Amino acid sequence: MVKRIDKLTPEQIARMDAHAGEWIGIGLRTGPADRPAFESAAEKCYAAAGIKWPGRVVWVTSPLVLAIAAPTAALVIELARRRGAVRGAVRGAVRGAVGDAVRGAVGGAVGDAVDDAVRGAVRG
Repeated sequence: MVKRIDKLTPEQIARMDAHAGEWIGIGLRTGPADRPAFESAAEKCYAAAGIKWPGRVVWVTSPLVLAIAAPTAALVIELARRRGAVRGAVRGAVRGAVGDAVRGAVGGAVGDAVDDAVRGAVRG
């Protein structure tokens, strides 16, 4: 179990600026990524969270591109989902209305034609 820290020691406080500088440098670094290591770690994070791994990582050229691409992709996915839902609802309504009308018309026409043919055969 990790021990909870409620207060920093004077030595820890003295090291905070250097520690912050190191992690700010890591966060701003844009050099080549170790893609296989990241993808493996990301897959493990998904597993630890109990979420199905999508099996792909989309790599972008910079953090700025990511800041633009991620919300844009989320919007495109949401619009496609909504469009699919609307398309499905419209398709269902049209199938119901047209299907009923066509079944009624064809059923009536075929039924009348069969009745007429049967009557003609019985009389003849």
